[in-house]
Amino acid sequence: LDVGELDRIGDRIEARERDRSMQHAEQLADAVALHRTLAAAGMELSTAAQLALLMGCSEFRANMLLTEGRVLDRLGALEVMRHGLMTVEQARVVADLLGTVEDALAASLWERLHARLVLDQQEGNVRPPARLRELLRRWLIAADPEGDAERRREDAQDSADVELWRRDNGLVDLVLRSLSAAEAQACVDRIEDTAQPSGPEDQR
Repeated sequence: LDVGELDRIGDRIEARERDRSMQHAEQLADAVALHRTLAAAGMELSTAAQLALLMGCSEFRANMLLTEGRVLDRLGALEVMRHGLMTVEQARVVADLLGTVEDALAASLWERLHARLVLDQQEGNVRPPARLRELLRRWLIAADPEGDAERRREDAQDSADVELWRRDNGLVDLVLRSLSAAEAQACVDRIEDTAQPSGPEDQR
């Protein structure tokens, strides 16, 4: 094993990932700046369309980026990301969980998380997005249990849906969104009961 070459490859991969995070922060900052410029002219509703045109992407993706950028900008997290302290995926977790939280609480939780990210970096660790989500959700529930329950109810009402996802091979996935754990289990149980073969000729 060429340990020297392995180290060089590893260094390049780590450097590119830092660069990716920093470039993402710059892109989000530009999206926020675009929104502010358009808003000053009373054209804030056109930001997503303009951003989509510039990026050659869907308005859905453009709007997601704009929302993420505005949340991170409000928290002061974009500057942290510019220095490579937070990955693209970690930033999306922060924006997702703190985007609908009251300003003072969101700022407090972000400061706590920022300190943890600094400690992780000093120890040479990168917290996976799933672990970061668990940590931040735990802090959020402890700090505002009633607010967290209300946000969950509102999210369930806003995003509850049943969708059909069509695959290229002609098959279709049936997707149910925003169910409680009990509701999801009830659906699975009902499907399993219905799918039990009724006899040797039943190929379900």
